[in-house]
Amino acid sequence: MWITTEQLGSYENGTWTGALGMVLDGTLDTIAVPHQRTDLREQFFEFSSSFYDVKLAYLAKETKKSGLETIFDIFSPFSPNVWLTYLATILALVITLLFIDAGYSKATKQPRMKSSSGFVAWNFFRILIRSCGQDGPLKWAPYLFRKNSPFIERFNTALYSTQRLTDRIWAVYFGEGARQKKTYYCKQPITLSPLSLETYLGIFALILIGYVLAATLFIAETVRRKWTHQKIEHIDDNLNEKLSRWRLNRKRTVSHSAVRIDTTADRLASRPSPLVISNVRGLQPDMFISDFAGNGHSYSTA
Repeated sequence: MWITTEQLGSYENGTWTGALGMVLDGTLDTIAVPHQRTDLREQFFEFSSSFYDVKLAYLAKETKKSGLETIFDIFSPFSPNVWLTYLATILALVITLLFIDAGYSKATKQPRMKSSSGFVAWNFFRILIRSCGQDGPLKWAPYLFRKNSPFIERFNTALYSTQRLTDRIWAVYFGEGARQKKTYYCKQPITLSPLSLETYLGIFALILIGYVLAATLFIAETVRRKWTHQKIEHIDDNLNEKLSRWRLNRKRTVSHSAVRIDTTADRLASRPSPLVISNVRGLQPDMFISDFAGNGHSYSTA
């Protein structure tokens, strides 16, 4: 029994509906399912080997192009809205990485990392190019049975035998066996259409765009780093200048204090004993004790 998508059924409220429910309750022994396996289906059913595989293929009419149409033909698979979406995604990634990097630089007091935005942009285009060259998905169709069905092993054996028969038929008519028979050739001559230089220019244009974008980001990052270093050097110069002024003012203050101390000491030394030392211009009298004790003066503090 061949089951379409509408008749296959689904898992609703703990039970299977449609043909899947009929297989589960024993009404049907098996169904041919042109659908993929899922974790939910494998909990209730078993799948046989695939009895045919289908790979997605595209058939398009050949068109003749020349000039700029051939050069920029590489951009034709996507609409302008899709390309704008890609560019917006690149800008969003770059801005996000810059903000993340800025947070780390403030926390560690270290300069920001080297240009990672260029790497993101170029890597994005590389992944895009590789994804365009990959094959489409392979769709396979197995037979579906309920768990512990006695038929699944027999079906697999028959499918393996059919595969061997298919290989023998291919060998007889298209492989080694075909060379032993009379070969029929097509009378129409084979026409070759090698790739021209214009065909390759589209790929080179895309690579050139990546290089230009990477170079632009590199120059911007270099200018930003140079401006940052100049700003840091300017801050260092201002700090050094302020430090020099502070040291000079401190040296002048110490010199003036020493002159006042010497003048006061000479004036007090000329007085007769007992010497009474009081606060002179805010100076503490204990500062003069050691100076006058060596001169044989007797003094007291008031």
